[in-house]
Amino acid sequence: MSGAQGGKSGGFARRGSSSKKVRHSKQDFHEHKVRLVESGPPLDFPALRERTVQSLERLGRQAFVPDSGYGLEGWMKSLDLLLGEFEAAAAGESALTESYSRRKEDILFSLRKSAESPQLDSEIADAKELQRKVLSALGSKDASYFGSKLSDLNRRSESLSAQLESQRALIARIKAQPRPGRLFRRFLGEKPPSTAEEEATAAKLEKERRDVESEISMMQGEQLLYEEGKRQLSQATDTLNRLEGAKVERLQLKQEREDATRALSEEISKMVPSHG
Repeated sequence: MSGAQGGKSGGFARRGSSSKKVRHSKQDFHEHKVRLVESGPPLDFPALRERTVQSLERLGRQAFVPDSGYGLEGWMKSLDLLLGEFEAAAAGESALTESYSRRKEDILFSLRKSAESPQLDSEIADAKELQRKVLSALGSKDASYFGSKLSDLNRRSESLSAQLESQRALIARIKAQPRPGRLFRRFLGEKPPSTAEEEATAAKLEKERRDVESEISMMQGEQLLYEEGKRQLSQATDTLNRLEGAKVERLQLKQEREDATRALSEEISKMVPSHG
């Protein structure tokens, strides 16, 4: 019976998914679990019963240290292990009672119900989804990307403005060149100097500068969206941390665990071997 109930304890949410965290969690479980069987000669049933009650008392007082990898799930495994070892010994003595079995079922069911937090789980899921969407929207860009791009574009715009100013000054100088009178020009067949080529170059420079300024405007808009995304990401992360902290605090179940181990101890203390 203990083994089946121990399987149910796997329903509690695991904290962390990396192999490193799993190894750490297993290590903490072995460090925290309360074992009944110790080295030495086999215990008689009264001593076994007393040892189990003492172990339950220690287990009920255990506190969960944040980020240790040992929480309610590990604690439930420790409880299941302790009870399983005792039940195996008690069965050999024909000491297990229906009262104990029913009480144990009720206690474990009550603990699991106390640990349930559907509203909190839903809010955590929403916060994680928002965090995922914001991260996806941000992509691989960072603040340095926009700084570098805008710096390059601004330098390009300044260079084009300088070239355009120089080209316009050239056009103005050509147009300002002294010209012979109309009659003299007609007699010599000369035409006034043309600025068509210079005007075309100036128009090209003007278009390039407008295009660069348009890129700058677009990049500045992207930068604003990026900064807003970073703000949303920070907010989502803070919300997620707060909610997960609230769940960890909720899963302490300090009073509930103490009450559960005390009630189990009371049932176990009543047991006597069939030949006792």
